[in-house]
Amino acid sequence: MRRKPNNKLIGLFILCGVVLFFATVGMFVSDKIMKDSNRLVVMYFSESIKGLDVGSPVVFKGVAIGRVAKIDIITDLSDFDFSIPVYVAFNEKKISSNKPHQNARQVLKELVKNGLRARLSTQNYLTGQLMIELEFVAKNDEAVYRSQPDSKIPEIPTVLSQFAELSRGIQELPLRETLNKVNTFFDSLNNDIVPKTSKLVESFSVIPGRTRAMPEALNNFNRAMQNISNAAKSLNNFADYVERHPESLLRGKGGYKMKKYIILFIFLIEACSITPNSRFYQLQAATGDESLSNRKMIIGINDISIPTYVDRPQIVITETDSNELKVSEFNRWAEPLNMSIARVLADDMSLYLPNSLIKPKLYASEDFNYAVTVEINKFDAVMNKKAMLDAWWTIYKNDKISARGRTTAEVKISNGFDGVAEGQSQLINKMAKEIAQKLIK
Repeated sequence: MRRKPNNKLIGLFILCGVVLFFATVGMFVSDKIMKDSNRLVVMYFSESIKGLDVGSPVVFKGVAIGRVAKIDIITDLSDFDFSIPVYVAFNEKKISSNKPHQNARQVLKELVKNGLRARLSTQNYLTGQLMIELEFVAKNDEAVYRSQPDSKIPEIPTVLSQFAELSRGIQELPLRETLNKVNTFFDSLNNDIVPKTSKLVESFSVIPGRTRAMPEALNNFNRAMQNISNAAKSLNNFADYVERHPESLLRGKGGYKMKKYIILFIFLIEACSITPNSRFYQLQAATGDESLSNRKMIIGINDISIPTYVDRPQIVITETDSNELKVSEFNRWAEPLNMSIARVLADDMSLYLPNSLIKPKLYASEDFNYAVTVEINKFDAVMNKKAMLDAWWTIYKNDKISARGRTTAEVKISNGFDGVAEGQSQLINKMAKEIAQKLIK
């Protein structure tokens, strides 16, 4: 005869299993939240952060060391002052020192003490995206902290961005006083010179013969003086508006009247000096169907190290095969060069490994089967002759070195800076192909 099961024991067993499951999940979630909380650092900005979003990179010396995790806004109702706390999650593996007992927070605290500050910087000139850039300022510039004294989240003080500094500089310029003097000068012309000119015209009107054309010329001069006086008054109004709204020079203002002032101001500036417009270039991924393997892999492009002399917005070239470098002020990269190389390298490797997922590694939490780091020693271009690349690269599998290699190549270029961008894109494609070939061996 079968023994009847004990329902109480079965229920107790199920209850214990459910409790154990939820306890495990709770511990995992708690650990994850505490870990993320321990990596957070706050930065307070008082200027507009339009273009900065959650996920935007935080860069130090050209190396992405974190990302924006959260953005808030705080209003002080006493004076209607606004501050914007931006919370940043740092990659602790990229923040270390030569003292092994110091953790990432201690390193950051020491850096802030020695002048480390955060400022908004342009990530992409075409889209207007911003990033946060960490840099050192003079130690005598006192840090301003806005967090509560009992806050558990460390704070990195901030400084104004280049646009904000420009706006403040314009506000401090004595535009109104200068234009008042100009206005006074033209008023004196209008009040003293013009009446005397009219009398002179009347005296010339009685002179026959060859001098009959002179009264008309002097009448034109009279009208010109009146127009100049009116223009000076318009400039005076413009200076008054700029004094109250300096940001209008950067962002513009609707309405025909303000546009007229701005056009007049630009016209006067252009009369003194004309500078060429800047041109922006970007590296381009190759196109076509050149598959080398159908293997499925998840590959992350980790760190791209480039020489310091090319790590700048301006394109660096040489005119001949010499050691002299030339920085082109008006021909620039549209994005940071190391980020552009990582993007194009990932796209080119996807061309050779179409079934694999390949992308730049932005966050420490991303998990890849393989990781690729690149150290570029030379990324040069001789104008209208050749572009050259010399780079060492390393492939990691499960955080262990799997393979190493070196790519040295050069290609012929022409067509000025368009040719420079095209040739250097071809060099990245050659390196991508060699890395892909090593991955499938």
